[in-house]
Amino acid sequence: MSRFYGLVPLITLAFFAGLIALVTWGWPPSDDEKDEGQAYPHPFFWKAFLVGTFASMAVQSLRVPMFILVSWLPLSGTGAVFVSTVAHVIVHEACRLVSVPLTVPSITSGFHSSYWLGLGWGVAEAAWGIVQGYEQLNLYEDLSDPWAIEDLACQECNDEGLCPVPEDMDPEDEAGANDDLAELEHRVEILERMRARAELEDVMGLPFPLIPFALHVLWRIDTLILNLGLTLILSGFYFDPEPIYKHEGIVTARDWPPIAPKPTPSRWLPLAWVAVTLVHITLSLVWKVVGRVGVGAVTWGGLIVALGSVFAGLGVWGGVV
Repeated sequence: MSRFYGLVPLITLAFFAGLIALVTWGWPPSDDEKDEGQAYPHPFFWKAFLVGTFASMAVQSLRVPMFILVSWLPLSGTGAVFVSTVAHVIVHEACRLVSVPLTVPSITSGFHSSYWLGLGWGVAEAAWGIVQGYEQLNLYEDLSDPWAIEDLACQECNDEGLCPVPEDMDPEDEAGANDDLAELEHRVEILERMRARAELEDVMGLPFPLIPFALHVLWRIDTLILNLGLTLILSGFYFDPEPIYKHEGIVTARDWPPIAPKPTPSRWLPLAWVAVTLVHITLSLVWKVVGRVGVGAVTWGGLIVALGSVFAGLGVWGGVV
């Protein structure tokens, strides 16, 4: 599979380009919206995209420090993983909500700027996942290494595990000692990789290179659309706009088209944030036991939830025709 993993970034980039094409040429403005200044094709809201990208990078950088902090608590290993995962997701979604008002809403509704904000959140997390995938594949590079790793004991070591080195050594003996030290360091590195592989396989349920290539692609696509969907849901309740599509027979509370989003968020925003956070927590916890549930089942289930979040987000904005 490692030979094909290089295609994962390319396929992810192609899917990302499709999402860009959708927001650029999809949802064409009405004549009234054009009169209000809505350009078409829709422009690139780079400020919103950068806000989402850097916010996502900041959240990802907190993952390990939060686990370290939680590990100091008197909790079991499983309890520490559970608490750190829940805490990280809460911080994640709190930062997502805070990032919404940091963007300049696009004309008439704020939908397109929110869409680009969600793409920023997704592309940063997808890139982080791709890099992590390469790191996990590198753990299996030494499987064909001829070094013997069973006998790592040093013959004459003290109680602290340090081996004495003669004070007076010939140059040839010193060179041999350096070779032995390099060999020992290499063996220690192999042992560290073995431990990392064991921990990874304990979570995933199978060796990482044996995971089907298609699932790696789906993980990145899932990341993009889940972040897009959750961002659209929160931004929709925050801006509380009129539907971006006005259907015949629907009486709106304000004149059409809306020049700007409502000055105050919807009263349902706290409930929407709690719902989004609970969905995200559930997905994150399921991934912690993916080895028991099955990689394929969790991947396809996560994709269904991600697609549901996108349609829910579009529904909040009135973008589903």
